[in-house]
Amino acid sequence: MNNGFYLLYSGCYPDQYGSYAWTKYKKDIEPLHPGLGMDPAVHVFDGSRQPWNELDPYPDFVVEHGPRGGIKWARS
Repeated sequence: MNNGFYLLYSGCYPDQYGSYAWTKYKKDIEPLHPGLGMDPAVHVFDGSRQPWNELDPYPDFVVEHGPRGGIKWARS
């Protein structure tokens, strides 16, 4: 059962819990970083994982802006 998502934005440290944002709903995930404007991509991890404790955290999804606008979800 998925209970939410952890988000890791570009330039954040994958081994630090404080680098991850949390959201409960998939519809709230966009490749935008508050205060910094556009972000090239957001790494999305299933909420049941603790990626900051993994040796090499590989995202479940990568969310980015599509080539013709809109949001593009890619499974990693």
